[in-house]
Amino acid sequence: MIRRGGSVLARRVVHVRGFWGRLAGLIGRPCPAPGECWAFAPVRGVHTFFLAYPIAACLLDRDGRVLWVRDPMLPWRVSPVFGDAVWLLEAAPGRFCGLRPGDVLEIEGGVRGWFGRWPGRWW
Repeated sequence: MIRRGGSVLARRVVHVRGFWGRLAGLIGRPCPAPGECWAFAPVRGVHTFFLAYPIAACLLDRDGRVLWVRDPMLPWRVSPVFGDAVWLLEAAPGRFCGLRPGDVLEIEGGVRGWFGRWPGRWW
């Protein structure tokens, strides 16, 4: 579960690992379901090339601090590149409304510690 303060942003989190998983992302897949969020790491930015629908996108540093958010992020767009970014969250449009850079997200459940030090190598 991902929260900001008392609000739940996502009840189900799909953690995408590996080069090919991050490269393909949501391309060719349906838009995430309501209450679902896809988490990609490590990342520095995001693109929506070849997506057929808009998404909500949020880049976070290793402490879970929001660096950049776009909701909605339309197809064929590119985010800025952030050297401090570690995580990308993608969800259905409208899920990240109200998020602002500087907000800190909390992770609960089976993904506790996600925003600690990155475990092991980056690839």
